[in-house]
Amino acid sequence: MKQEIFFTSDSHFGHAKLVQYYKHPFKSIEEHDEHLIDRWNATVPSNGIVYHLGDFAFGHKDYVHQIRQHLNGQVFLVRGNHDKRISKKTFGWVKEYYEVRIPDETLLNGRAKIILSHYPMLSFRHQHKGAWHLFGHSHSNANQWIDEHMPEARMLDVGVENWNYTPVPYHVVKDYMLDKRGYFVDHHNED
Repeated sequence: MKQEIFFTSDSHFGHAKLVQYYKHPFKSIEEHDEHLIDRWNATVPSNGIVYHLGDFAFGHKDYVHQIRQHLNGQVFLVRGNHDKRISKKTFGWVKEYYEVRIPDETLLNGRAKIILSHYPMLSFRHQHKGAWHLFGHSHSNANQWIDEHMPEARMLDVGVENWNYTPVPYHVVKDYMLDKRGYFVDHHNED
């Protein structure tokens, strides 16, 4: 059975001040956490793969581990600025940055190359060769700026606020990226 792949970021489980810092529809962090767990499990199958691009949870590492145990799928964490109490045992792996290659016969090279980082990057590895860049951190601010200033960029904020508090399936990311020509801010061009 083929495993489905998902991306997400900035779930901030257990971050009590999140509800007051950002525009959220939740009255409490408990309501927030319960809603995100429900949305995650309604979307991600038990055998799914989720790349979480940082700021997973706040609190003691036991709390972080407990939250993780309630979520479907195998989860790999690209560390965010708030991921200080993360036990590597809780996730498939924990890295600062990752480049994933997803086999996909429908794409030109037979695969999607995706640069995963908590932080948005204007210039990223293999950008000029069709790589995509997924990130978080910006809490809904980056996508609007990118759409306005770099509308053809193959980069996308997968933070929960952008996606109805739900991990984003690979096929949705792919459809978004295939509508873009690419945008290069360094010395490379498409050739």
